[in-house]
Amino acid sequence: MVLTTEIMDRVLPDGFSDWRPRNEQAVNKAQALRARDGGEGPFSRSYFWQKCLTHRLREERNWLSLSLTGLEYSNEWLEQAVGFIEVDASIVHDEAIQQASRGTGYFFGAILYDHRDNPEKARLTSLDFGELDGMLKGIPTIRLAAADILHGPHLAGATSSCWASLRNLKNQPDHILTVKHAIAGLRKGQRVAMAGGGSSTLIEFCEGSVDAALIKPHQALTSMQSVKLDVDPAVGSDITFTGAGSNQRTGKITKTWVFPTDSSAYDAQRVHFDVAGVQGDSGALVRLAATGEAVGLYTGIKVGRSTQSGMSQAIWQATELLKIDLYE
Repeated sequence: MVLTTEIMDRVLPDGFSDWRPRNEQAVNKAQALRARDGGEGPFSRSYFWQKCLTHRLREERNWLSLSLTGLEYSNEWLEQAVGFIEVDASIVHDEAIQQASRGTGYFFGAILYDHRDNPEKARLTSLDFGELDGMLKGIPTIRLAAADILHGPHLAGATSSCWASLRNLKNQPDHILTVKHAIAGLRKGQRVAMAGGGSSTLIEFCEGSVDAALIKPHQALTSMQSVKLDVDPAVGSDITFTGAGSNQRTGKITKTWVFPTDSSAYDAQRVHFDVAGVQGDSGALVRLAATGEAVGLYTGIKVGRSTQSGMSQAIWQATELLKIDLYE
C-alpha cells in the first residue's frame, strides 16, 4: 500500500518528540526536513518521532521482545523496525491499531517481526509504548508473524550493487558489493559465477543476519566516482532502485532500524519501503530519489498475513562491517 504525505500527517503523534539531535549529521538532517516542510510538517515530525522510538527501544533492548514473545533481543527469529506500519489482517481488529490508524491503513509506531515457524507461542499481539514511557502513551507496538521472500537465489540471477574499495586500499575499487543470500553455501575464496558471464571470487561476507557480501571480479573499475551514503535515512523519504529483474522502482521509506554508531552484526539493520522488486533484484542499490545517496541493498519483501513491504540491508552497516567505500 502506498504511503502518502497525507497519511503520514494524519497518523503521526502531535507535534515533535523530546528527542534532540546530538551530532552534526542529525542536526543537518533535521534542518533539511524542516526546510522541506516549511516549518513543522510530516517529514520533520516523523523523523523526530522515528528517532525517539528507536532510541527508547535501543535503551530497553528486551522490553518489546520479552513482552510480546518471551524471547530476548536480539534473537535470530526476531527483527524490529520503527515508522509507518501497514495494518495487517492479523491486527485489523485491535482497538489500539484502529484508533492509531484513523482509517488510513497505516499507523505510526514500532513493529516486532516474528519469523518463527510457530509464532502462535507468542504472548501478546500489541503493546502501548506508554507502558515503557508515559510520555509515549497512545503509540502502538505490535508483533507480526512474518516471513522473508528473498529476490536473489544466486549471484548469476541477482544484482551487483556497485564497486567497492577496501578502506586500507583507498581509491582502488576492484571489488563488488552484493547481498550475502546470493552466495549462500559458498566459502571465502570460492569461485562465483557472474550474470554477464565470467566469474569472480568470494572475498568476504558479513556475520549474523547482515545481508552483504564482497566479491572480486577479474577486471577492476577504470573510472570512478564516490557513492555518497545516507547512514540514517528518515522515514517518509522518497527512494528509487533498479534491479536486474525490473525497471526503476520508486516509493517511500516506511520503517527503519538503523544505528549509525553501532554496526554489530548480530543486530541487523534494515530499511523498509512501500514498493517491492522482483526475482533477481536482490543487491540493487536503494537510493534517495532527491540526492542519489545510498541507503540500502535491496533484498526482497517482508510479508505478513495480508501485507508486504520491500526491504533492504542498511548500507551503513554493510560498509562498516566490510570496511569498504563505494564507487560507480
